[in-house]
Amino acid sequence: MLAFIKEIYEVESKNPEGKVEKNVVEIRHDPLTGRKTRINVNRAKRPHVSGASIKKSESKKEIKGCIFCKERWEETLQRFGEREGMEGQWIKVGKGKNEVVLFPNKFPFARRHVVVVLGGDHAVKLSKISEKTWVNAFLAISQYYQKLTRAEGKHYIYINLNFLPPSGASIEHPHMQIVCEQNMLYAHEFLLSASRRFERKHGMSYWKMLAEKDKERFVGDGNYFSFVCAFAPIANAETYGVGVAKPFHEHDEDEIKAMAVDFGKMMKCYEKTGFRSMNATIMFPLKGSEAETMPALARFIARPEPKEGYTADRGFMEIFYDEAVVHTLPEELAETLRKFW
Repeated sequence: MLAFIKEIYEVESKNPEGKVEKNVVEIRHDPLTGRKTRINVNRAKRPHVSGASIKKSESKKEIKGCIFCKERWEETLQRFGEREGMEGQWIKVGKGKNEVVLFPNKFPFARRHVVVVLGGDHAVKLSKISEKTWVNAFLAISQYYQKLTRAEGKHYIYINLNFLPPSGASIEHPHMQIVCEQNMLYAHEFLLSASRRFERKHGMSYWKMLAEKDKERFVGDGNYFSFVCAFAPIANAETYGVGVAKPFHEHDEDEIKAMAVDFGKMMKCYEKTGFRSMNATIMFPLKGSEAETMPALARFIARPEPKEGYTADRGFMEIFYDEAVVHTLPEELAETLRKFW
């Protein structure tokens, strides 16, 4: 018998007026392959704000209609509900132009899905995001994860970036998305399984060997990551960052800062190479046994040059984790199509 398996979560947050808003997130498992698709019909309503990126503007204090510019934070950003133990709150780190704010995603596709706005100014060049802003963003993420862990236990954490519309970003103001799940994402589990097979055969971690032996594609060592260009990239200009072999919750503040500095530096390297739009992710092990085989791993790819009126339908979840994010329910689509058959 075919098993049509789906997980259904109701995700709550509070709008700026304090009213509880609910999203229903479905995670469906393909009965043949096990591959997962995430559905939230409300994502069809998410705002799209772009324009400055097309004109290659370097930075603006604010741009009309952008909900992530600091002048509109109070009136536009969601607050946490009671489940995370931060009811009615955000997480803010830093001051002035380096201030970041972390808050629930208004249109989530995971049970725990938050956003970090990278500074209040409308910067559409990666080089305009300061090192301090990157550090503040990662410290905010660490604070959120600590609070989530105390409230609900440890989760797999995925730190992600869609930058500019060709990456799947609906809002060009720079921001990161953090997904926390109790189970591994599809492609992460695939990579871990492949890494275990390699380790059994060769007696050494693939990722350690890659960082130490692949000199032809080696980029450089940071204070946290060692960077190597992918031999067989999944998309244009893919680079790996091989990090520390331990779970996220075991990182101290200095390691979090070093991670942030390396991540931001690689973003600027891509811009200097001529790329403006990017996808990036960092995935972390949850257990020590996983970390020994596959450490914290960052991945970066370049996307096409921004074009007016265009937002890609593939972001970090589709590209790096092979899990589709859609806003159309298959049953409703079938019912509609039957009317015209």
